[in-house]
Amino acid sequence: MKYAGIYPVPELPPGKLNFLKGKPGVVYVQYVKDRVYAPDKRYSVPQQRVSLGKLVDPNDRTRLYATIAYLELFPNAQPIVCPQPEKRSGVVSAGCFIAFESIVLGYGLVEMLTKHFGDHAFLLLDLCLFQIIMHDNACMHYEDYAETHVLFSPHMYIYSGASLSRVLSGITSEQIAWFLASWNAKQDRHKMIHISYDSTNKNSNSLNTTIAAYGKAKIDTGAPIINFALAFNQSNQVPLYYEVYNGSINDVSQFSVFIFKLLALGYKKINFILDRGYFSSTNIKLIDDNGYTFITMVKGNDQLINCMIDKVYGSFERDLDCRIEGTQLFATTVESELHEGDGKIRYFHICFSPVRFMTENKELLDTIDAKEAEFKRHEGKEYEPTHTDRLYFDFLYRQEGQKNLLVSTMRKKAELAKATKYCGYFCIVSSYKISASEAYQLYYGRDSTEKQFRTDKSYLGAKSMRAHSNEATEAKFFVEFLSLIIRNRFFNLIKDEVGDLNMQNSHDTVPTALKALKQLNLLRLDDGRYHLKQQLTSSQKGIYQCLGMSEQDVRDRIDRLTEQLDSRKVQPIQE
Repeated sequence: MKYAGIYPVPELPPGKLNFLKGKPGVVYVQYVKDRVYAPDKRYSVPQQRVSLGKLVDPNDRTRLYATIAYLELFPNAQPIVCPQPEKRSGVVSAGCFIAFESIVLGYGLVEMLTKHFGDHAFLLLDLCLFQIIMHDNACMHYEDYAETHVLFSPHMYIYSGASLSRVLSGITSEQIAWFLASWNAKQDRHKMIHISYDSTNKNSNSLNTTIAAYGKAKIDTGAPIINFALAFNQSNQVPLYYEVYNGSINDVSQFSVFIFKLLALGYKKINFILDRGYFSSTNIKLIDDNGYTFITMVKGNDQLINCMIDKVYGSFERDLDCRIEGTQLFATTVESELHEGDGKIRYFHICFSPVRFMTENKELLDTIDAKEAEFKRHEGKEYEPTHTDRLYFDFLYRQEGQKNLLVSTMRKKAELAKATKYCGYFCIVSSYKISASEAYQLYYGRDSTEKQFRTDKSYLGAKSMRAHSNEATEAKFFVEFLSLIIRNRFFNLIKDEVGDLNMQNSHDTVPTALKALKQLNLLRLDDGRYHLKQQLTSSQKGIYQCLGMSEQDVRDRIDRLTEQLDSRKVQPIQE
């Protein structure tokens, strides 16, 4: 039997506990739910007994190794801090912890998490660092990590797999909502904020999560999906809010729910930077009605946009005054309504890229050539063209019995000329008056959100969701959101300096920095204490300097950690 940890034997009225001797040195503890009087025996006989665990020491009836049933009956019970055989590794990694601890303290995350999650706040932070450092979100690997790394948990307590699952399953949606409210309360909600909002989804093979459902998967593995949306403040590069919702709900409709959440959080001035997938008249009206503004890309091949391009075609594409500084783009702005009866003037920023023109034009012509070759192979045979085929080709058939056989095809030159005319153009629409250059810079700043999703899946090990209940699933998404907050802050602090620290692969900023920090280890010597294994390298000093820590600050933290490791009394839970 597996045990969740060492807990106190509950203080209950007489007759509620049974202590049963097993094999030598083992005493089991049972909880008696009910007793029935036996007239023949003249005393009450225990009924409906539940195993609570076994005593740690058969001569001490105050501590036991608790079962899951114990935790269900006494959910407020706290684990006991007690000595156990040493299992912690002789070499403990401390470099990454020191770096991320400074960010956690700077953001005030300990106070906020403790307010809403109590003592479990420290475990949540340990799970965040586990994901960031190990690029993994599988809880089964957490114990191995905890034995070789410095921890936030008091006394550096190492949670067993069972205890970890219990804690995650016990986190409620209400706790998460209150934390998100506290986190957003730290933002300046009266100042204009540019919020980039986007979503992704993750596969889930669990049969017990009702939040997972079949929908439009980014990577279709045939499994149900869970949708995950992230709101990112482009003004200060901070993740603000996230949503987890059923995989069958489409992103466009969920966005309206998100707007009302922002209103409830007290945001007064928001400029939404939206992907073209959120472009809908309903969403636009909702943004307008609540006094917010937006910048969005319009879906390609839109008739309205083509009309806009026709109005300015040939007037700005080579005008250096229309060039967006620092790019190879040329842009101009056209004022118009989004649709008839809109009643509001929108600003259509028509952009032209010579490089994009060459690429799109080549792709179009290559497609036409490939189609012609395909049609040639089907001459004299039955062939049913697609809608796209008919868009650019005329087809000649001859009847042979009941069959329509393809004779030849001919290009629609006018349609092809029209298609090539619009190659290289795209349009960004804003609801308020700004220059085309500003609109472009703001829209392409939303690349930060895309990077957050890539970080989540590639560097936090979160391509799929490994959880088997709705509660655990929501808790793991919450841990990922915390991890993004911490990791993103680390990235922003060091991104401009890593290239100057003589590191290899400096383009991969965070993994490169983590690789350098992992070399800062504490080694346990024969005196039983942990000592710094080697002096700080120049790369490590440079990274800590980016975080606002001097070499002496780092050494002070190392001294504190070695004291904690030396005096800790809690060891890994035995199962």
